[in-house]
Amino acid sequence: MNNTTSLSSLIWSSADDILRGLFKPSEYGRVILPFVVMRRLDCVLEPKKDQVYDLFTEYKDKVSDPYPVILNQAGLKQAGIRFCNTSKYDLSRIKSDPTNVFTNFKNYIQGYSNNVRDDIIENFQIDPLVKKLHNQKRLYLLIDKFTEFDLHPNKIDNHQMGLVYEEILRKFSEMSNEESGDHFTPRDVVKLLVSFVFGGDKEDLQGEGKIRSVFDPCCGTGGMLTIGKEWIHKNINRNLRVDLYGQELNDVTYSICKSDLLMMDENPENIQGPVSSISDDRHQGRKFEYMITNPPFGVSWKSEKEFVDEESKDPRGRFFVGTPRISDGSLLFLQHLIHKMEPKGARIGIVFNGSPLFTGDAGSGESEIRKWIIENDWLECIVQLPDQMFFNTGITTYFWIVTNKKSPERKGKIQLINGASFHRIMKKSLGNKRKEIIPEQSNQLFQIYKDFEEGEFSKIYPNSFFGYTKVVVEQPLLEDGKPKTDKKGKPKPDSSKRDNERVPLSEAIDEYYNREVKPHLPDSWMDRSKDKIGYEIKFAKYFYKFTPLRSLEEIAEDLTLLERDIKELTRESAQPLHTMVDHPLYWENQKLKYLFTYSLSSVDRHQYDDEKSMNVCHYPAVYHNEKIESVENLSTGTCSEEEFQKFKVYPGDILITKDSESRDIGVPCFIGDSLIDTVCGYHLGIIRPRDELDSGYFFRFLQTQVVKEYFYGECSGITRFSLGKPSVENLTLPVPPSEEQKLISLYLDKKTEQIDSLIQKIQKKIELLKEYRQSLISSVATGKVRITEDMI
Repeated sequence: MNNTTSLSSLIWSSADDILRGLFKPSEYGRVILPFVVMRRLDCVLEPKKDQVYDLFTEYKDKVSDPYPVILNQAGLKQAGIRFCNTSKYDLSRIKSDPTNVFTNFKNYIQGYSNNVRDDIIENFQIDPLVKKLHNQKRLYLLIDKFTEFDLHPNKIDNHQMGLVYEEILRKFSEMSNEESGDHFTPRDVVKLLVSFVFGGDKEDLQGEGKIRSVFDPCCGTGGMLTIGKEWIHKNINRNLRVDLYGQELNDVTYSICKSDLLMMDENPENIQGPVSSISDDRHQGRKFEYMITNPPFGVSWKSEKEFVDEESKDPRGRFFVGTPRISDGSLLFLQHLIHKMEPKGARIGIVFNGSPLFTGDAGSGESEIRKWIIENDWLECIVQLPDQMFFNTGITTYFWIVTNKKSPERKGKIQLINGASFHRIMKKSLGNKRKEIIPEQSNQLFQIYKDFEEGEFSKIYPNSFFGYTKVVVEQPLLEDGKPKTDKKGKPKPDSSKRDNERVPLSEAIDEYYNREVKPHLPDSWMDRSKDKIGYEIKFAKYFYKFTPLRSLEEIAEDLTLLERDIKELTRESAQPLHTMVDHPLYWENQKLKYLFTYSLSSVDRHQYDDEKSMNVCHYPAVYHNEKIESVENLSTGTCSEEEFQKFKVYPGDILITKDSESRDIGVPCFIGDSLIDTVCGYHLGIIRPRDELDSGYFFRFLQTQVVKEYFYGECSGITRFSLGKPSVENLTLPVPPSEEQKLISLYLDKKTEQIDSLIQKIQKKIELLKEYRQSLISSVATGKVRITEDMI
């Protein structure tokens, strides 16, 4: 667990203690995020707080706008800080006067300089939320909680703070069923994208005295912009001046982005919003050298249709060449960026789903946009990313590199890179994100791009390869078996038989028609007046690898051998047992609470007792084949490393989870440092059996139906599970003597291992039967196997 994940979880859970019952969890983000921003602003201003207040008192009646004087004389301007708060309050000082919290808070908000008050705080729309908190006597509690966090940039830098914001946004979006991917892009994707955009143009970024601009029309919290600048300074030229520009529609993320740039050596006025870049371009007329963005894909632009349709009539407008279908406006953003390319040279990196590659036939808006881009030789490269890379969708995505300054060897060509296999599975999923691209894989993909050679993961085609002419093929309208003709004696076309052919641009249309159509439709003709040029990129087709099916004989032989193994395993697994009884009389009945020394669970992270229930993490998870030695192995959670040492897992400890999917409670998954199952669910407990109790036996006993049913009956509906719950720990169980416990454990280990092996063999048999079926169909339907009547 990294520090930023810990901090975001701690902030969320701390606020949860105060907000629960007053706000829905889906509303938490609206409360938490502005307080995080205000606390961070306070941490920056705190050293100069008294001086700023004194200066304001001195100059408020002397000049119409005292803020420039204050920023200069307090040394804030020299430190790159472009804002201040002239109130005598900050969050820490507000809590020192509990009886006037609401009044002082309003005074505090009004004390901010305009660039914070009007352009950041206002867009958070916190007034009704603060009033609600005050009315329920929770405003003081929330302020008191947030003053515990030190969010100064010296402690939490902008990169780390961005991760905190994004983690809070992700939780907020998941709970409110919003698209978290609309707000930010995973950092591994951003780093790969910027390496292509900037790494592909190193020469232009090197040297002294240069200034370059980077623009994102859907900038979210600003992560793509700041990571891009950081990448340039780290990998190319640390002395290059990089000016960041952006626009954002969402009011919350716009405010976060603006506030962060206030605390950096950036001009926050370069970030515009909260309005759409499509219908209200706040950077109109400006050109940029570099542009990077992840626009919302698969999102309707119906609300902006009137504006877009009107601009599409203007030959100099952004959308003159065509517009995509109303259900997906992602290509509008690419047109917007192309319109903003610096004529002397610009590069664009944009993230898309698969739709812009091939949606739309020749003549459609999408095809016309592709045609415009490709025929102008702007499309340089497309990279396919692995699926399950984004928080809000598991679909396959791509990024396009578009430029008006291709290198000589790339002119007239497009490189396609298949990066689908360049990933590793994450230890813990984040929403739909289950895969990540590590730096080594990112470097490999960039090297493939840089080498510009054909290979397993790289294909290079001329621009015309993706184009085709859609030709209409007509057939005569027949009457009494004879073709009907018009006044000029030409045959009339039968519209019901009208067809079309897609002829690659690399082929002569007449030759194609005479070879592919005329032999089958001798009376047909082409209506060349209806020709349309189209472009599409069928990415998967170009990287498809044919895998020949095995022969029927090979598969049948494997099935025979496997069937023999299954019979043997079935015989061993199904050996008869002795006569069934309720339970032996000599087994002693004991209460559950006397069978373990303590359990750790997520029942209450603020109170714990070594003999009772204690918290490990609020949302812990344990992973297959991973030894648990530190808090880092428990993914997102709220306990510190120091706290975790009290909860360390030792050999013989049993991990138990509430399985929210199967609705089981009490599913043991782990003994000591040897995992039995793959992953724990969200609600985890650790049980330490007493020395005289065999862990293997107790582990198995917790899987019995009687225990599961009891736990489910007692714990149904709860969200935090604890063996320390009185109704659970007083469950009376029959327990065998220690010698018999060991025998039971060994026997069940042996038998369950046999059964698990049998299950695997049967699953393998099913896969072989599917393979045999496919090979059979292919062999018979293609004539490799001749079928005679006696076989039916």
